[in-house]
Amino acid sequence: MKTYEYKIEGLDCAMCAQSIQKKLQQQEWVESVAVNFTISKISLSTPREDDVFDNVKEIVARVEPDATIHKINQKIDDIKRKSFWKRNWFFLSFLTGTIIGTVGILLGYLTNLKILSLVLMCIGAGLMVIKTAERAVLKAVKNHSIDENLLVTISVVGAIAIGSSMEGLMVIFLYQIGKFLEARAVEKTRKDLDSLLKVKPSTVRLQTEKGIAEVSPSTVPVGSTIVVYAGDIVALDGIIIAGSASLNMSSLTGESSPVAISEGEQVMSGSINLDGVLTIKTTSTDTDSTITKIMNLVETAAERKAKTETIVSRGARYYTPIVIFIAIFVGLMFGFVGKIGVNESIYRGMIFLVISCPCAIAISVPLSYFSGIGNASKKGILVKGSNYLDAVANLKAVVFDKTGTLTTGEFLVTKIETLDNAMSEQDVLQLASIGEQNSTHPIAKAIVSHYIEQQNKNGNVFNELTDKATSVTELAGRGLSFKLSGKNVFVGRGQSESDSTVVDVEIDNSVVGRIYLRDQIKTNAKETIAYFKNKGIESYMFTGDNKAVAKSVAAEIGIENVEAEMLPMNKFSKLEAVLDKMHKNEMCAFVGDGINDAPVLTRADIGIAMGLSGSTATIDTADVVLMNDDLKKLTTLHKLSKFTKLIVAQNLIFALGVKFLFMILGTIGITGMAWAVVADVGLTLCTIFNSIRVLKLK
Repeated sequence: MKTYEYKIEGLDCAMCAQSIQKKLQQQEWVESVAVNFTISKISLSTPREDDVFDNVKEIVARVEPDATIHKINQKIDDIKRKSFWKRNWFFLSFLTGTIIGTVGILLGYLTNLKILSLVLMCIGAGLMVIKTAERAVLKAVKNHSIDENLLVTISVVGAIAIGSSMEGLMVIFLYQIGKFLEARAVEKTRKDLDSLLKVKPSTVRLQTEKGIAEVSPSTVPVGSTIVVYAGDIVALDGIIIAGSASLNMSSLTGESSPVAISEGEQVMSGSINLDGVLTIKTTSTDTDSTITKIMNLVETAAERKAKTETIVSRGARYYTPIVIFIAIFVGLMFGFVGKIGVNESIYRGMIFLVISCPCAIAISVPLSYFSGIGNASKKGILVKGSNYLDAVANLKAVVFDKTGTLTTGEFLVTKIETLDNAMSEQDVLQLASIGEQNSTHPIAKAIVSHYIEQQNKNGNVFNELTDKATSVTELAGRGLSFKLSGKNVFVGRGQSESDSTVVDVEIDNSVVGRIYLRDQIKTNAKETIAYFKNKGIESYMFTGDNKAVAKSVAAEIGIENVEAEMLPMNKFSKLEAVLDKMHKNEMCAFVGDGINDAPVLTRADIGIAMGLSGSTATIDTADVVLMNDDLKKLTTLHKLSKFTKLIVAQNLIFALGVKFLFMILGTIGITGMAWAVVADVGLTLCTIFNSIRVLKLK
């Protein structure tokens, strides 16, 4: 299966994007497809490898004649080769029609040349509506679909036919002006959103035998050496082999405070070098780099639609036919049973058509959700779909892992206890370190680190002893076992009433010593739990640590629901119990590291991983990824989700309310067609600008 991505130009209608996506989905050779109106992009998966672009191009042209596609990063030369008339005929016809129509209006007011005035207004309206009518006919004939182009064309032609040429002229004039303003507003929003995605440099300074050459990041293999000067954006993940600098990592974590970094440390792509020169050995390709992963997540998030967005999308395909049917009914009803005459009855039916154009709803809903996802990304929160952003607003319970989530995960050895007279504290520490050096768990790292610190005082014999350990086996959620000098050694979780984490050291099933460690609570943990409690959201803590430690940490943070001494499978079953308590539309989130807690992250309604840390497993498993370990971002995400849902609700209620009001006013003859157009255009612009508020939320 291969994925193709194309940029689509000239797509100024959200419903058009839905029509293109629907048509592509109907093709047998298409496995999956998403047309993102907000960033003008098509993503398509298919087993085919030939003629894909040409086939997609043909389908797009059939569904949306004004839209054109091109491959990502490919220059568009076709537009440049078009003649002046082909490039500007719409503007010229609109301008000519406006001038002729205006002359016709003036003649009607200033002279007695009524017939000439009428003819000029009809010609002016015809020139301005020709493009809209062409779109309507092409879509009806080629794609068997009808949309707002047909609604407006019927209204303009109908107004002229019943002798309301002035109304017809004003309708198409205001409609085209409105479409221009709408396109400008959408384009402005696209640029704001695009700026969030353009944090990836197009070139990288590659160190070669002949010196430094600027090349595309896509051509740089793993293990290459790149140079990053002050002001440059790091293009690829890697390890610093020379130099030191301060990095702005706001595009990754949402935090603008500079981070000092030096030789031997890892650096993520997307970071901005504020000073100094860095020489970096790359550890990722362009495809696998951190910044590419982030961009892909943000761009593809629109494919997972929220429930509200899905309902609007499904309803849109039936909307226009229903509206036309109702308009015909209104026109005929007053003509037969009313006293206003056939022409006036038809006129009111056409008012109904104009105000019914669904642009405000079709554009504002996806734009609101994508703005929310873009804003979250800017703050260092990666949301993998508008459905997850929507779900966060309905949180009723949040389950936290302890180590590395509520606590820093950076343990310190506070005490070593010997339970065998033949063993010293140093012997216990050394024995534990031989096993723990094979683990990446934070506790294991703390023990090994403490051992090395102690050995630095008396000479390091650590490396000699590690070679003697054999049959090393990691026991999930318990510890490590290995053989040393013919003896069976176990290093793992111990039982204790102490509020410290305890690691037992056993030889042949006999405990010879204990190591006590303490973990530090994260800075914003208390504030985050207090926020959720204030919002009526229950917090739980699941941990494999002993009960005394778990209760001590929970009490300090403010969590009342605690489950301790858990194995990974215990967490899954306990999460099931929490989920069973949820009522309809209530959501439960699990917050963990995204690797050890993969099963519960997947089972929860919303899986939230703390810190990207370059882990592919974290990205693949979680629904939301926090780019750093700041728990306060959870409250930021909840506020943003709530605000996004509020904006979507405002747009829907406002749009439907205004349309319904003008439908009634037009039907009973209080407002005319011109007012209907003004209301429709103004409504669309208002909902677009309201949606942008989500992107600007601090």
